[in-house]
Amino acid sequence: MQCICLYMCIRNHTYNIVYIYIYLYTYVNTHTHIYIYIYRYAVVTDESSEGSLPQADVVQDEPQEPLIFKPAVQGKFQPGGTRRGRRRLLAWNDHGCLKLVISSSGKQRVVEVKYFKCQDPTSGRELKADGVEIGALGPGLCALASPSHVVVHLASLGTFWTQSSFEHHLPGEHIEAVAISRSFVAIFVAPFRLLRLFTPSFIPLGVLAMPMDIVSMVACNHLLFCVFQARAKRDLRLHFSLFDVEKQEKLSSGRLPLSRQSTLRWIGFSADAQGPQPLALDSAGILRALIQNDEWVMSVTPQSWVPVAELDGDCGLQSFRRFCCAIRF
Repeated sequence: MQCICLYMCIRNHTYNIVYIYIYLYTYVNTHTHIYIYIYRYAVVTDESSEGSLPQADVVQDEPQEPLIFKPAVQGKFQPGGTRRGRRRLLAWNDHGCLKLVISSSGKQRVVEVKYFKCQDPTSGRELKADGVEIGALGPGLCALASPSHVVVHLASLGTFWTQSSFEHHLPGEHIEAVAISRSFVAIFVAPFRLLRLFTPSFIPLGVLAMPMDIVSMVACNHLLFCVFQARAKRDLRLHFSLFDVEKQEKLSSGRLPLSRQSTLRWIGFSADAQGPQPLALDSAGILRALIQNDEWVMSVTPQSWVPVAELDGDCGLQSFRRFCCAIRF
């Protein structure tokens, strides 16, 4: 196994916080390349004690109180995104990255867009992002969403587009998740639990009523992979649905397997010769794939989840919170 690690440290002097961003490329063998984005943050409360941790007082004679188990809480997330800081990621995958930069006053927001596979000079640029909270990145296009407004930006016009961006308003609805591919945009809105499907120019393709709240969703080619849960955040019984948007059909659905007392950390698709396979990574570091056909691996029934990698514990980085941004078999 070979690893290449690149890190960047950002200091927030206003709130006295140090952010450390780390990107790890792990080479397992000739068939498996795992790209992991890692981040860690530390709060420093005293300038004079920076770099050291306060020591707790230990009383030897008094019996210690029993540990109280706190159930894990599953929150919503955008695949490849981070949640903290004035400079954070909205999305990072094999297509590129979206970085949200918020001014110190909090009134100005800018999104830095970088497409890894696009050679156009406009593949790297800055976009105004007033009110933007979440985003999604696809092949040569991205979607930026505020609570009730979505804008799709194109890296280049090409043959089929007459303008470089399209926008759509959803009055009375709150956008909780967004996913984008070359042929469609998926938007999940509350409080009605509706999954709205559009073309990138916002021509309606359909709308589905979902029975549960969204956790996350991701798109690849004509596929849309969604994960849902009941309204109670401490109910970790997650459910998934895999849609073929082009054929307008549901390919698979059911319970999403997780390790014991774990939460879902990341979802995505693998890029292999037999087509994209949905992937799910939990907080225990177990990466699972949804098998769509019986030729992918021997003795596995189609529409089954199988473990394909164990990511935690590698390279001595157990103290970092991390997630995948892409995986190739």
